[in-house]
Amino acid sequence: MVMRTVLVILPILLLAGCDGGSGRTPATQARLESAVGSGGISFDFAADATFTWDRMHVFGCYSGRASVEKELGFAWPEFSKTIIESSDSVVLVVFVQNGRVVGWYEQPRTIELGHLANDKGYAPSEAVFNVDRSSGRVELTPKKSTTAPATTASG
Repeated sequence: MVMRTVLVILPILLLAGCDGGSGRTPATQARLESAVGSGGISFDFAADATFTWDRMHVFGCYSGRASVEKELGFAWPEFSKTIIESSDSVVLVVFVQNGRVVGWYEQPRTIELGHLANDKGYAPSEAVFNVDRSSGRVELTPKKSTTAPATTASG
């Protein structure tokens, strides 16, 4: 009886833990939610060592296939697995390596990433953001440069 239960439950657990090759990156999403939940003040998307990427793109609510593929620079068949085109409850985060999608996930707007959307994406070195709670919501915002402009001495 126990063996039969294990044989029934094990495949279900394996399927639930597998993303079916969809390219999703739940580890990145879980890291972000954990960092925010523990009071973190910044988040580095590139700190995830489980995969490499050269560009991260964020797409706002209701982004259509044409605009996503235009920004990515190539057709992305898995776009049809997202709900971004018809939803205002998530934003889409896509990771690209050498001209192909290597990971993606839809971030619920409990952590707002929408104003990170732009038309060029972010290199790993640019994908470090502040966690801003000042508006009463949790929002990721671009880090501001802390380098002061160069000054010249006058004599």
